[in-house]
Amino acid sequence: MRSIQRIGLFSLLFLQGCGFHLRGPAVLAPALKKMYVQSFEPFSLLTSTLKIALKNAGVRIVENKQEADTVLSILQETPTQQLLSVGTTQQTRQYSLILSANYQISSPQDKPLLPLQTVVETRSLTLQANKILGTSNEQSDLYQQMRQSIAYDIIDRLSADETTAQLNAIKLSHEN
Repeated sequence: MRSIQRIGLFSLLFLQGCGFHLRGPAVLAPALKKMYVQSFEPFSLLTSTLKIALKNAGVRIVENKQEADTVLSILQETPTQQLLSVGTTQQTRQYSLILSANYQISSPQDKPLLPLQTVVETRSLTLQANKILGTSNEQSDLYQQMRQSIAYDIIDRLSADETTAQLNAIKLSHEN
């Protein structure tokens, strides 16, 4: 029991010493605080995860585009697969699952505020001929994980200092 406590304490001290800390909520530019989210698939996992993450970051999601300060448009989501290798018996194959999503930030009048962005997530999947059904479920789970990762990647990009600076500069140019 004592050794487990020592390992836990050592791990905690190590993580604290190397600068590790839990990520707090994302801080977004003021222009992003009231947003309309439009998507080619409004009820997809990517869209719903993104809306939840935006709300957690303090964004008010509005139901009408004209009420928003900015519009986040999820323009496309593309799942693809690449064959990486084939086993010697031709029964085992390894695939790379790739999911890419395009999004853009614009004004309610459809004027682009930030250029079109693409986020890509990749996972590996090993397919065995005798486990086709299980692999199909695993593939579905991996794509769901990738959609969630893409949603959080979008939030990270929106909270970046460069994005905040761009949006603040656009806001200042519109006020003058």
